[in-house]
Amino acid sequence: MLEPLTNALLRVPNMFLFSPVLERALLGTNRGRLFSLPKEFLPDFMNRRGLVPFLAPTSGQHGVALVDEDISPPIRIVSYNATKINEDYCKSRITESLQYRFNLAKEGKLSMRPNSAFRLIHDIADGFPGITADIYSNFIELQSYSSVWQKTGILDTLKTIISTQNYNFSNKHQRPIFGIRVIQRQKNQTPLIHNYFTVSSDTRINKLFIKYISDREFIPAGLTWQEIISDKFRVEKLKQEVFDTIITEEQGVILSADLSATTRNTGIFLDQKRNRHYILEKYLKPKKELERKLEEENVEVAQVEVDKKLNNNKTNNKKSNKKDNQGNVGNLVKNKVRLLNMFAHTCSWSVIAATKYDVATVSVDNSPEMLEKGRFNFEMNGIEPDTRLGESWQGKQHEFLREDVFSYVSKTIMSNKKKRSFK
Repeated sequence: MLEPLTNALLRVPNMFLFSPVLERALLGTNRGRLFSLPKEFLPDFMNRRGLVPFLAPTSGQHGVALVDEDISPPIRIVSYNATKINEDYCKSRITESLQYRFNLAKEGKLSMRPNSAFRLIHDIADGFPGITADIYSNFIELQSYSSVWQKTGILDTLKTIISTQNYNFSNKHQRPIFGIRVIQRQKNQTPLIHNYFTVSSDTRINKLFIKYISDREFIPAGLTWQEIISDKFRVEKLKQEVFDTIITEEQGVILSADLSATTRNTGIFLDQKRNRHYILEKYLKPKKELERKLEEENVEVAQVEVDKKLNNNKTNNKKSNKKDNQGNVGNLVKNKVRLLNMFAHTCSWSVIAATKYDVATVSVDNSPEMLEKGRFNFEMNGIEPDTRLGESWQGKQHEFLREDVFSYVSKTIMSNKKKRSFK
């Protein structure tokens, strides 16, 4: 005899009863409940696609599954509790997600300072399989990897909810969201990218946004939000300028994120954030040890411009000392641990390493535009990047090479003729 709750669930529209095979696959494992299944189980869903409410008759377990053949794995559990994925569900999960990150910030495990970057929605872990949402300063990037989220309208609902949340970890700082980039990724298709401003209703936020863009000279000072949005050409130009270079930070390192409609990646890759710092902390020495080493060896790193009024003897002595010092610095660079950043994109990993650790870096990418953004990241952190892109590398601390990664590895590292080590 079915329990009253089970009877009620059976009356939910489009409720799907799990077969014994599906119930055992998802619920009958030693690891507890699973949250995804491979394509071999698609026939068990009997042509059901999209957001499918389900009921496991034996256990009474119920929830909603996302079934989409165009993603891998194609079967993902959205929730083991809800029966509908709607606005209330979205608000509840976003609140839980934000509170979880607030708790991490209190424990010192996550930076939520006004200009920081962090992930708000991480796929299944936050109840939205096939969706990610990243915060970059006062802007958000919302990505969908399944067309189901667009067809059901959930993506638009999420866009509205996350753009109006309070991201103030501390009451001392205001952190409104000024804009959001939405990327719809679909199998074998060019991603659809749209940028939106989110500052048209709240007068207080409008004023902060006007200050933000006038401080950066994107528009003349003194314009009102109403004057801006009345000019469609100005709005589109402003989107291009504002979303192109968003200044954010990661553990004290300043980085630029590109959220423009013409690029597919911001250049920071927040899903690799923990990996970046784990590897750097494990294998590199902090810069304080470098500073002590330079002090002990009395190496003059910052060169002082030679006073033209000095007599020839003094000038010659200064040049001699400068040459010796450059040689010492070159030897230090030669003996440094070298970090090879392949597919470097905007070189965020390189600049984090160069800012915080005793290391020389080589950033390799085949896009000159991305490498220029990488140089900009170095310069924002007070590091003068090397501009020479020739074959010689000794004495150069931070290199940028426009080259195919596989060719570079083959001829530079694997070749016996020009073998170069990275350790």
